[in-house]
Amino acid sequence: MGVDGLPILSTIQFAITTWAKSSTQDVVLYLVGNGGNGTFKVNKTENLSGSDLDSWLDSLQSSISAGWGTLFTNYTKYVIRGKIK
Repeated sequence: MGVDGLPILSTIQFAITTWAKSSTQDVVLYLVGNGGNGTFKVNKTENLSGSDLDSWLDSLQSSISAGWGTLFTNYTKYVIRGKIK
């Protein structure tokens, strides 16, 4: 499923914690862009923190039956690894 629209935090959170939980068995998440130390720039006024993304992915893990998941963003130097149950 693709989405055309402006990137905002609430849409990203919904996609990870609600849509993906009920609509898929596997998830691939690509975040491309700039960021800072532990953050990803979503738009001109919003940044996604690594801790928020980690929390959203933890919420998703209990609902899908995939293998290992790894997220790496070159700009933020933030890596999340874990077994997705």
